[in-house]
Amino acid sequence: MPLYAGDVTNKSADGKISLERCWFSDGGLTSNFPLHFFDAPLPMRPTFSINLVPATVDIGETDDHGQSLSALKPRSGQTGDQSPWLYIYMPSTNATGIVSAARFNKFEGEKGNIVGFFSALFDTARNWGDTELMAMPGYRDRIVHVGLGADEGGLNLSMPDEMIAAVGARGEKAGELLAGRFAPTPTAKDRLTDPQSGDQVQLTWDNQRWIRYRSLMAALEVVVQRLRRSWVDSEKPAIICGASCPRC
Repeated sequence: MPLYAGDVTNKSADGKISLERCWFSDGGLTSNFPLHFFDAPLPMRPTFSINLVPATVDIGETDDHGQSLSALKPRSGQTGDQSPWLYIYMPSTNATGIVSAARFNKFEGEKGNIVGFFSALFDTARNWGDTELMAMPGYRDRIVHVGLGADEGGLNLSMPDEMIAAVGARGEKAGELLAGRFAPTPTAKDRLTDPQSGDQVQLTWDNQRWIRYRSLMAALEVVVQRLRRSWVDSEKPAIICGASCPRC
């Protein structure tokens, strides 16, 4: 998609800026999961994200004995005959979901060559910022992870009708989970029920605003401290010395 932009380094004699033809490409080249585009220090309304991941990935929560509590764990090779909930995951408490965003670019076996190495480099350059945000409080609690098989979604443009229906059912359940988590509560005594687990929802909209407020205050404290340090130091006289100075 071409677009013309002004080149301030190339002016005509009358001071006019010349136009250079530019080309737009998919924004996924720089950020494939731009959570920060829909962000605010103190959000007035909830925003949601849907993260599509391989259905065989180990993602979720475990108890003290390592047993899965809630995770994307469908049986390999089976898709349409399983409950859509097996492909859906969201953290259930403020302390969970931290490692769910971890990405490991392995280039072993068939990918263990220079092509696999550069493919991992490209993926890291494209996704490292998004991966960091997915693990942060105030972000991970509004991301629903949906598992897709190797023959589902993406460039699989010839999926049979039953597979399309199965993938659509997962999207429907993901929507139910988001609506159940962030439904409005008229009073503080109201309790929401998680449609996936049947438990009481802990990561409500009020909880997210509280987490975002705490994160904002923590970041603001650091910024103000740096500002104060710079303000105080600016009143001190500058010391200019030569290369022969012992302090240099």
